[in-house]
Amino acid sequence: MVPMNWLATKKALLLLCCLLLAAHASATPAKAKQAKCLFEVQDTHYIGSVCEFTRIDSKGSFRISGTRGSGIQAEVKVTAPGQGIASWTDDAGIHKAQLGDVQEAGGCWSDASTYVCAWSLDQDIYLGPHDKKLFVAYGERYGMEDEIESAVGLNTSHAVIHTKPSRRAALYYTIGQNDYSEGGVEQAYRLRAYAGGRTITADCPAKEWTGLNGLRYRFLGPIENVNRSQFADNGVVVYAKWAVLDIKNNFLVDDCGACSYTEIHDWFKKLCPSTSPEDW
Repeated sequence: MVPMNWLATKKALLLLCCLLLAAHASATPAKAKQAKCLFEVQDTHYIGSVCEFTRIDSKGSFRISGTRGSGIQAEVKVTAPGQGIASWTDDAGIHKAQLGDVQEAGGCWSDASTYVCAWSLDQDIYLGPHDKKLFVAYGERYGMEDEIESAVGLNTSHAVIHTKPSRRAALYYTIGQNDYSEGGVEQAYRLRAYAGGRTITADCPAKEWTGLNGLRYRFLGPIENVNRSQFADNGVVVYAKWAVLDIKNNFLVDDCGACSYTEIHDWFKKLCPSTSPEDW
């Protein structure tokens, strides 16, 4: 018969081994892997490239680190499903600052000001700075944009820009609408992908262009210099500084929330940057 004290000793040794193994596992740094990453705070672009992604606990907390020698890191500490606290370390690798509460949305954790994001390497998403020169608006709201796929003949009589739907813009739009639902970003992207209208064109010397909506417009100059009585509704315009004619409807476009004035100007500016006024 095995002595009782030996059994007790064996159990104690087994328990000690288990504790040591658990301590070793928790002390061993999690292995980093490559991912496509984005880190922005208040429109400042810090990380936008393939980066090092590290899972730091069983709740899904993670850290992203730039791979271009910047030393910048961003971290999300998950506090509940879909909820977390973001922080970051500056390029000196010294100062760690809290960025506040964030929510999960389509590979990102955000509060509509901070974006800490990581996607698989096969995800098709633009990671560079959100430069408006690279996007074309299709609506008034933030994030209602397509990416420019190609542009030829700008400032000429045959200016053409082709666009494609943008996951990056869909991300901004969805979070801007306070939609943190699972799959919300991808749904917004797919809805835009299924929509028509991917080309804008212009005859810049004639100051005429066709928008993503298929309508043709003509730039007439300062609104105060135009005889508005010749247009539909006597050319009533309340807010617009510049006269833009919807040629098909013989209608002057006003600068109102539902008038598409912002995107109409954006199309003209992208196609004819030397002709379109800066102070629209």
